[in-house]
Amino acid sequence: MDATSSFDTVGINVGNFGSGIVNVSNGATLNSTGYGFIGGNASGKGIVNISTDSLWNLKTSSTNAQLLQVGVLGKGELNITTGGIVKARDTQIALNDKSKGDVRVDGQNSLLETFNMYVGTSGTGTLTLTNSGTLNVEGGEVYLGVFEPAVGTLNIGAAHGEAAADAGYITNATKVEFGSGEGVFVFNHTNNSDAGYQVDMLITGDDKDGKVIHDAGHTVFNAGNTYSGKTLVNDGLLTIASHTADGVTGMGSSEVTIASPGTLDILASTNSAGDYTLTNALKGDGLMRVQLSSYDKMFGFTHATGTEFAGVAQLKDSTFTLERDNTAALTHAMLQSDSENTTSVKVGEQSIGGLAMNGGTLIFDTDIPAATLAEGYISVDTLVVGAGDYTWKGRNYQVNGTGDVLIDVPKPWNDPMANNPLTTLNLLEHDDSHVGVQLVKAQTVIGSGGSLTLRDLQGDEVEADKTLHIAQNGTVVAEGDYGFRLTTAPGDGLYVNYGLKALNIHGGQKLTLAEHGGAYGATADMSAKIGGEGDLAINTVRQVSLSNGQNDYQGATYVQMGTLRTDADGALGNTRELNISNAAIVDLNGSTQTVETFTGQMGSTVLFKEGALTVNKGGISQGELTGGGNLNVTGGTLAIEGLNARYNALTSISPNAEVSLDNTQGLGRGNIANNGLLTLKNVTGELRNSISGKGIVSATARTDVELDGDNSRFVGQFNIDTGSALSVNEQKNLGDASVINNGLLTISTERSWAMTHSISGSGDVTKLGTGILTLNNDSAAYQGTTDIVGGEIAFGSDSAINMASQHINIHNSGVMSGNVTTAGDVNVMPGGTLRVAKTTIGGNLENGGTVQMNSEGGNRGMY
Repeated sequence: MDATSSFDTVGINVGNFGSGIVNVSNGATLNSTGYGFIGGNASGKGIVNISTDSLWNLKTSSTNAQLLQVGVLGKGELNITTGGIVKARDTQIALNDKSKGDVRVDGQNSLLETFNMYVGTSGTGTLTLTNSGTLNVEGGEVYLGVFEPAVGTLNIGAAHGEAAADAGYITNATKVEFGSGEGVFVFNHTNNSDAGYQVDMLITGDDKDGKVIHDAGHTVFNAGNTYSGKTLVNDGLLTIASHTADGVTGMGSSEVTIASPGTLDILASTNSAGDYTLTNALKGDGLMRVQLSSYDKMFGFTHATGTEFAGVAQLKDSTFTLERDNTAALTHAMLQSDSENTTSVKVGEQSIGGLAMNGGTLIFDTDIPAATLAEGYISVDTLVVGAGDYTWKGRNYQVNGTGDVLIDVPKPWNDPMANNPLTTLNLLEHDDSHVGVQLVKAQTVIGSGGSLTLRDLQGDEVEADKTLHIAQNGTVVAEGDYGFRLTTAPGDGLYVNYGLKALNIHGGQKLTLAEHGGAYGATADMSAKIGGEGDLAINTVRQVSLSNGQNDYQGATYVQMGTLRTDADGALGNTRELNISNAAIVDLNGSTQTVETFTGQMGSTVLFKEGALTVNKGGISQGELTGGGNLNVTGGTLAIEGLNARYNALTSISPNAEVSLDNTQGLGRGNIANNGLLTLKNVTGELRNSISGKGIVSATARTDVELDGDNSRFVGQFNIDTGSALSVNEQKNLGDASVINNGLLTISTERSWAMTHSISGSGDVTKLGTGILTLNNDSAAYQGTTDIVGGEIAFGSDSAINMASQHINIHNSGVMSGNVTTAGDVNVMPGGTLRVAKTTIGGNLENGGTVQMNSEGGNRGMY
């Protein structure tokens, strides 16, 4: 049926004993006032397609039931697409235990309207709502897996295991209920917005086989759901936003499993005070984030949670007590304490999988001075107290390494070392000098804890107890603040010690850090905060590390000898220059650093190790850059001299910034995001980097470079200076950029290429290769000489193309053809061919080859 036709039946049975198909399309209407059966008997297979604004109407004013059954005893399939509409009293999918039924509502304005919806009455039934297709449930109830042994599946977007698709919608439903069979509710959609896909109806049903499966997208549960069975967060983000006062968690009593790529967000409360207690069994190794309405709302687990969760519990706005069931629930999990979270550690050993600090607060039940171990302490496999990335169960997380640690500080107190705080030790050991209380035991420690702030129980920072002048070579170069502080050394874990808390380098002075011979690890690390206007120098036989992410010194950083490793984001503070001497090394160690200017002397090395270096005012790199990560040049000119074959980081050039190269491997194999200026100075060879952005690539100082990278995403400009040359082999080498050519542009192509780029300037163009290069007015705007050495240059427009080139040489085996008006002479050399269609030559025609008149059906030639 199609067009505007209409067909009335009392009932319709499609595929009753054999196979049957009904198509209703293009605005047609099918009225079935009694019933609609698809796949009636066991041997039957029926398909009904309702599409393109058509209607299958099974509803009348009669009180008799107008049933729609898809898969009665056999196999039934109903497809409602492209604005098709089906209306029925009640709809059942897979009515009997051997039957199978599939319904798909696909596309904007596609609609299935029914009183109540039964998916998998006794057989295997599936309902898929995708691409804004809608199920309107006038009776408000949707049932999945009604009777045993039924399997009823409702897919939002796409089925489990398939690629995610745009979501469809359910309107007027008050509940989705799992029956005594197996009900499955799948969310596999592409809505990743902050608001997410909103689910307002209640999900209920006391069925141990019921499942909520979340595969993709962002889904928000707003009801106090009461279903049992399982909640599987395989991927994407599932947010629990239900606010109830009776202990309901929003996931009912289901067993919750969060796979490694999946994220569960808890924004809800389970009592009138705004607290949330997770009463579900919890498994998996993904991410659970908790953000309650304010920092003072309590979050907690129960005994039912169990000990099988091995992922990350990221606590944001909340208050958490580490003891009993809460500790047990995190036996194998990482506790990440974010800003506005306060975690109180109760008496005894609290053993959990890991602890990561990201701006949160830890309160320990201990005081200082005290024993070597706090009365309440944490034991972990992994402790993260530094800025940067960490990996947990195969998933990467990022933290800032900051936070507050609160302990009891009796007043007044006085450490016996306060009057003479270990001035005989090496300065690098002062920050670890007098260990007091261990707060966290750890097998693996990431970071030094230097960015953590020690406070008393009233929240006041524990101030420095003593400030000393620090002299080197007889000159006072800095001041050191000594007192109680947090550190991860010595030993494995987090400690309160007494030692150097902060350094302030005097303006005009230089503070040199150099470890004792053979020292390494904590004894060669500076975790105290470094500030001031003076310079910092590293002069070491082995390695010195900086691990305080709150450093804010403004002077230069001179790495004179050995290796400087940065173990926290921002460890280089606000340094005005990073200057690396011959044979010295800077190891970014995956961290992010910013410098004003950069100087890498000949023989120096920067190890990126997936870290990031931002240079604000340019500089020079004569040494080696190596590894992956990011190099960001935001201003000035950074001159990179020589090759960096082991460098594969992304180089980003901001507007008003320049990177200059004298070697095609100056940026190794890394991609270049150029929104500023990339200058090639006296460079020869193949440039294989891929370039993107909308900046300028300038070939200067007798550069001769072949562009071999995939520059498809480059929309900027190539500038070729006089005496310099660029060559390309295919369209992706030029991307969508324009060319200002005052030198030589060589286009060597074996394929047909219709060039749409703008090519201007006084330079020359050479065509190589056997392919046909078709020019338009923009690409023919250059004024230099054109040499067609191989293949063909064609002009394919209906109107004449204006060729600005002052002289055209058609070499042996070269061809020029098409509708063109030249500005200058044309020289057809022996073996060359000029195919005249509608050709106007503005200068002289010198023919030593072949001139073909009226070629390709063109008009007579004019010259």
